[in-house]
Amino acid sequence: MLQSGPNIYYTAELRRVLEDHLTYLKNHASTNVIGIEPIKAYKYEFDLYSLLNEYNVPMHLHWLVMRMNDMTTPTEATKSIDHLLVPDFRTVERIRQSHVTTRRLN
Repeated sequence: MLQSGPNIYYTAELRRVLEDHLTYLKNHASTNVIGIEPIKAYKYEFDLYSLLNEYNVPMHLHWLVMRMNDMTTPTEATKSIDHLLVPDFRTVERIRQSHVTTRRLN
């Protein structure tokens, strides 16, 4: 059974913060590039989230991976996709922690 992860990752507020950090995350040294097998790209065409499940990307990061790869909907994943940028989970967690701390101080 898949775990959805922390609810804060699904809020519009945190998504705006993460959107503001896309360039940083795309270029961060700890960002992973995962190669997508052609057979899996074909199998999951137009279903990015299932493809991410296949590669064990945590569910709460699916939206962020989609945005890091310049997609606005999960149906934009095509059979020609050969790699995906996936952020380092600790880096994303630091951004989340900073956001929560800043929000509490305001």
